[in-house]
Amino acid sequence: QDWLKKVGIKPMQIYPGSPWENGYNERLNGTLRKELLNAEWFHTTSHGREESLYYGWGL
Repeated sequence: QDWLKKVGIKPMQIYPGSPWENGYNERLNGTLRKELLNAEWFHTTSHGREESLYYGWGL
């Protein structure tokens, strides 16, 4: 959030339990889950990060 303030961007908060207010992000989350997280077994968190970088997701 500090970086956002430095570049003049004010973050907007959505109400909890209101995913329709942030459709682009919710779509990305669903795609990540479907195409990466549900398709692989990760033994560690770092293994999951490595795979996400390999596939270009950059988590």
